Amino acid sequence: MGLAVPPDDATRYELARDATLAFLARKEFTAFALLLIPFVLGFGGLWFFLLIGLHTLEEEQAHFWQNVAIQILTVCMAYAAAVSLPYRAANALHLCCSHRSSTVGLDFYGRPTQDIWFHLPRGHRGAITVLLLGNCGAQFVNRGARCVYPTYESSHRMPGFFWTTGFLLFAFLLQGVAAAYTAVLQGGLRKAHPGRFAPSPLERLRLKAGEICIGRTLTRRNGAPPRPPSPSPPSPVANKAMV
Repeated sequence: MGLAVPPDDATRYELARDATLAFLARKEFTAFALLLIPFVLGFGGLWFFLLIGLHTLEEEQAHFWQNVAIQILTVCMAYAAAVSLPYRAANALHLCCSHRSSTVGLDFYGRPTQDIWFHLPRGHRGAITVLLLGNCGAQFVNRGARCVYPTYESSHRMPGFFWTTGFLLFAFLLQGVAAAYTAVLQGGLRKAHPGRFAPSPLERLRLKAGEICIGRTLTRRNGAPPRPPSPSPPSPVANKAMV
């Protein structure tokens, strides 16, 4: 989301909100998020394979590494929830208790914007925001419970199982519903107004992949050795000489 220049009547809260969102939009946070992806995929895969029994470890070793994997995963997910919380909270305050208009098409300051999020109906934005705030809360409860019930045994019997695994699954459910809800609504807007809004993350990824493929194709063509010239047919004079 591009942050607009605040108006002259911006409140201290609005200036602090903009400064926080601008800080979290820095490239360092994006780079760190990209660095976390291998950790999430790697330890997520380890946890899944241990969970379904696809391993050759002894039971005690399997439980140990399964607990290590889920502890690291929940740290990563709690970090993601903490980084996304300010924007989600800003949307909640804008919709419910801001003196700025939250009519469709208006940004945090009540000014026209082409950010597709602000073109969703207010009711839908509110529902999605509630789901995402619930996801943050569930992630924090889950992470805290992993500290209270740190071992495999304590987290797999009641009440530890409820506070750890229960809230982990609840967080996944809220995030999944919110993501699907948002994708359906924004997809409908993009179909109704083609070219008006910026492409979705998946569309940007598809376009980037296409650019890379085209670039590689051009590189191969430009780097290929030139074809040798095809031999010209002999002239009639040469034919006569050969006869």
